[in-house]
Amino acid sequence: MPIKLKNKALIFIAAIAFILTSAIAALADSINYTYDDLNRLRKVDYGNGYVIEYDYDEVGNRQQGKFMLNPHTLTVQKTGAGSSVGVVMSSTFGINCGTRCSDLFSQGTVTLTASTPASSIFSGWSGGVCSGTGACVVNLNADKSVTATFLCPTSPVKIGSVYYATIHDAYNAASDGNPLGSNLQC
Repeated sequence: MPIKLKNKALIFIAAIAFILTSAIAALADSINYTYDDLNRLRKVDYGNGYVIEYDYDEVGNRQQGKFMLNPHTLTVQKTGAGSSVGVVMSSTFGINCGTRCSDLFSQGTVTLTASTPASSIFSGWSGGVCSGTGACVVNLNADKSVTATFLCPTSPVKIGSVYYATIHDAYNAASDGNPLGSNLQC
């Protein structure tokens, strides 16, 4: 007795359901979840090159998820006397190196920029990935690390934006009503 079309469709759907269920079960065995110290979900690694990373704002609300394929770690190291006030930011969600200096990114390019308050100077990039003082474009085809150097002006006293070697020099250069300030941030 021939199988009717309706029965063939049911058999096909059952076969597809079995295949999908088997694939999902196999994938579920390799999923790794990472939580932070506040028990918030930070990363889901599917074990097949796909990763989703989550970030949270200062009050604990999940900001967004970052989907990545074949992720690599980019790490920023800050050095120099002005490193406590200098900041490095990535062009895409991830690095805000004042507080977060390492993150996962999808394979591709990430642009880093350095910024400083008036009391610090960005001296440049090093570490073999970038050089100079402009934006640092990192080709992430593997885990990479870059160093950002921040310096403090050598003069300890300033008037406005001008630094002087001694308080005496600053006092002599100051006009009435122009307060002396020290370079305390750096």
